[in-house]
Amino acid sequence: MSRSKYSVLLMRDDRHVRRFRMHPFWIKCFVWFLALLILVAGGGLFAGYHFWQENQELTRARKMLERRLIEAEVRMERLENVEKILQSNDPDDLQALLGSVESDQVPDTPPMDLSEIFSQVDSHQAGVENIQAKFTGRGMRVRFDLNYMQTDKSQKWLSGEVEFALVTNTGRLERAEAQDPSDLSFSIQKFKQIRATLTLPEGLEQSDVFGLRLVIRTPEGKAIFSDTYPLYRVLS
Repeated sequence: MSRSKYSVLLMRDDRHVRRFRMHPFWIKCFVWFLALLILVAGGGLFAGYHFWQENQELTRARKMLERRLIEAEVRMERLENVEKILQSNDPDDLQALLGSVESDQVPDTPPMDLSEIFSQVDSHQAGVENIQAKFTGRGMRVRFDLNYMQTDKSQKWLSGEVEFALVTNTGRLERAEAQDPSDLSFSIQKFKQIRATLTLPEGLEQSDVFGLRLVIRTPEGKAIFSDTYPLYRVLS
């Protein structure tokens, strides 16, 4: 039996029958080769999909870093302009000017707290991209891409709520409520597009709004992301 072989016949109408004898060893090799080829192809597809996902995440992270770099450059330019103004004026004149401004202020008006308005929080758990806003009558439609950065591999889901506040031209923060509060809740594994329609606070007009402040909190109320976006950068 060890010397047994398989015969393969090739028949054609206009030619003689051709006969090939093949050892079982070569048939087994061919079968194993096909199986190995299928495994390699499957592994290649899996690896390609895995690396494609990693590339998408890296691309989103790069865009977020580029956005923050641009914002930092804008803020640095503003600070440089303020510094030039301060250096180009007499300190006594500046003090007198500040005194006159303070005397004209309404006593009941709270002071502007820039650290609260422009403070940033980033625990590298949630990533915010492509934020856009649009006024609609007495409201504002807001949308952005929310990504779970997955810093903790044991926590497969990220849940929480989004809060919005409007920054006025006078430096006040006005809480903006969503017409449908469920639009601001989320529970994601990878990605979700947040869409919500905000209601402008009573007495606040579109022309009074300078920027949009966004805060993302966990169900326990801890802020894991916060940033302020001037309208000229997000208004569509």
